[in-house]
Amino acid sequence: SSGINAEYGGVKRARSVSNVAGDVAMEVDSKFQTKKIKPGRDVSGLRDEKQVKAVRILKKRSQIKMNQFGRAGEADRHIAAKLPKHLFSGKRGAGKTQRR
Repeated sequence: SSGINAEYGGVKRARSVSNVAGDVAMEVDSKFQTKKIKPGRDVSGLRDEKQVKAVRILKKRSQIKMNQFGRAGEADRHIAAKLPKHLFSGKRGAGKTQRR
């Protein structure tokens, strides 16, 4: 083994004879098999090229807002309080006097 492999304690394994023979056999078999060409996931379920084009435009438009949020800086990523304390403290609704 080489110096690099010995240094890390690993030894590269060579390809066995059975694997090489299997590869050759698969090449011969593959000549007789037909390959199925599946449409991509972005175009599956669409009727024609016109519909595919329309979907791509909609996809591009919907991405614009996400890209704008992606450019937001650290200061823009503030999570506002759902119940701001200064607006809700001390204000009890009618009928809540028994359970405080």
